[in-house]
Amino acid sequence: MEITEQINEFKDFIEGNYRDVLMENHRTGKDYLEINYRKLCRFSIDLAQSIIDHPKETFEAFKIAVKEILDLDKETIFEIRVKNLHDNLSIPIRNIRSHHINRFIVTDGHVKNRTNVKPRIKSARFECPSCGNIITLIQLDKNFREPASCNCGRKNKFTSISKEMIDIQMLSLEEPFENLGEDTVPQRLAILLKHDLTDNTRQKQYLPGKPIKISGMLKEMPIYTKGGKSVDVDWILEANYCESLEDDLTKTNFTPDEIKEFEVLSKTPDIFNKLVRSVAPDLKEIDKVKEAVLLYLVKGTPKQSKEGKRAREFFSILLIGDPSGGKSQVGNEVKLLSWRCKKAVGASASGVGLTASAEKDETLNMRVLSAGPLVLCNEGHIVIDEFDKMDKEVTSHLHESMEDGTINIDKSQVHGTLKARTPVFMIGNPKLGSFDNFEPISKQIGLPTPLISRFDLIFPIRDIPDKAKDETIADAILNKHINIDDTNEREIPLQLLKNYICYVSLNIKPKLSDEARDEIKRFFLGVRAQSSHNGPIGVKHRHLEGLIRMAEASAKLHMRDDVTVWDAQKAIELMTLSLTAFGLDKDTGKVDVDKIYTGISSSQRNKIGIIKKIIEGLDDGKRKKIQVDEIIMKANNEGIDEDKTVEIIEKLKRTGDILRIDRRHIQKI
Repeated sequence: MEITEQINEFKDFIEGNYRDVLMENHRTGKDYLEINYRKLCRFSIDLAQSIIDHPKETFEAFKIAVKEILDLDKETIFEIRVKNLHDNLSIPIRNIRSHHINRFIVTDGHVKNRTNVKPRIKSARFECPSCGNIITLIQLDKNFREPASCNCGRKNKFTSISKEMIDIQMLSLEEPFENLGEDTVPQRLAILLKHDLTDNTRQKQYLPGKPIKISGMLKEMPIYTKGGKSVDVDWILEANYCESLEDDLTKTNFTPDEIKEFEVLSKTPDIFNKLVRSVAPDLKEIDKVKEAVLLYLVKGTPKQSKEGKRAREFFSILLIGDPSGGKSQVGNEVKLLSWRCKKAVGASASGVGLTASAEKDETLNMRVLSAGPLVLCNEGHIVIDEFDKMDKEVTSHLHESMEDGTINIDKSQVHGTLKARTPVFMIGNPKLGSFDNFEPISKQIGLPTPLISRFDLIFPIRDIPDKAKDETIADAILNKHINIDDTNEREIPLQLLKNYICYVSLNIKPKLSDEARDEIKRFFLGVRAQSSHNGPIGVKHRHLEGLIRMAEASAKLHMRDDVTVWDAQKAIELMTLSLTAFGLDKDTGKVDVDKIYTGISSSQRNKIGIIKKIIEGLDDGKRKKIQVDEIIMKANNEGIDEDKTVEIIEKLKRTGDILRIDRRHIQKI
């Protein structure tokens, strides 16, 4: 089709479908027109196909048609944006090849990083000093070009008169999780945004971690070496239209038949236990951990006030235990069942790598705000394995996201706040590799106290010899090697289970019933009432919110509109199990959450206070030697036995409160 014919057909298309919209856009200063590709297909299949096969020439003809209708100068910038392309035109990032260059394509993914909006010279005008001729040069390359010669014969040294600027912005797009498959190395694509696509109104959808769909013309991007241009080239997508996929994070548009199947499944007798048995069927004897995994995956009900304040609906789990206890297998199951999840391993993870960073991007060739897994998995999940091998700086970066669901970056002239509403499923071994039977479990976690307090549930996995349990595990392992296809099949098929978890998590929003509210309140107040003044505290107020979130998650798994007493009791059961495992004070027989967070129970802290007062009473202010035997005698009068007194003296020495002079004497510092 000749270009003149194309221009005339585009005029007819606009006049018949978009004239009023075009005039309104022009009147209000919007120098672009959005058209529906499918409407263009119905008008002329040849024009529609020409946009795909020859986008550069076709869009030029389209722009000329618009400018003639509006009576604009040829140099005036007016863009045509094409939306609603057919699904068969979509190409995954990893499938883009050289034959797609100079064609119009559609792709989607998550924004990995972005640059600030910058001006770029589109064209420059030069004057020839010899003859006064005006030369306009379009700037196509990365380097600024000047005219090589003039018609009058002059070469070089032309006078620059003016430059035409446009706004540009660069993105790095990373392919979505569902396209990764077994290849866990995500592919990226550089995106060039120009003109109205860089408006402030669009910046929200370009935040790192946001899912977007982009259409545009794929161009080759030269790679420069010290010797000039390389024979190898990269590609860049010059965006034509950007669409946010924020409301379609995963497969939420289930068919009516699928939804009907979910509803039938939810009414299955004993559905909760059936779901539990379908999670990691190879693992035995850890059903409570599996229950917690299901609640973790579906989360609670999101709530937001009119003022925009949002209550956290997600909660995090810490799994700590002996080697070969199946912890990593549970983590892999979380990743398998989640619709949006990444796994990080402690030994290879960094703090900024997990959260977000200001880094030099080789594709974009500039410093950018780059999103880590916590941001990329926003509204999904993340599994962090081998936390015991992480550096301390890694754990310090997790506090903000686990509490507030945001990550703030303010360094290297890069500033931003990113959403990271990502619950953490953290796995690791105790400090010494395995549990020490003579040391309280709470002292063996090996994480900073503030970070431990961010976890709603903490479960230990012990490898303790047990004849019946070992026989069951041995049979399961042996049967798996004899016939792997016939062992430990899920009661609910994997894809149905995964879809069910996804659907109920994103679409079911139960409310807390009065009965469930009273049940949770009764438990909370009852445990708090058992705490004496300066005595052990069984639960804190943050645990109350955790109970609500877990009860809501239980109701989601049953596809209920209201949270029932059963859901509240299930949440209480798991919370009690977690608190008892790590916070039981043997001296008092009560749960003490301070023991979980600090490793020191309230009763032990009281005894430390008594010993400190005894030492202060024996010290005359002259830093004299104090006999250990005298401390032991006075402590015994306060009900503290000799072994406990010696243990506390050693603890005070390690913390720097006292100086141990010799075996029988100490000195107050």
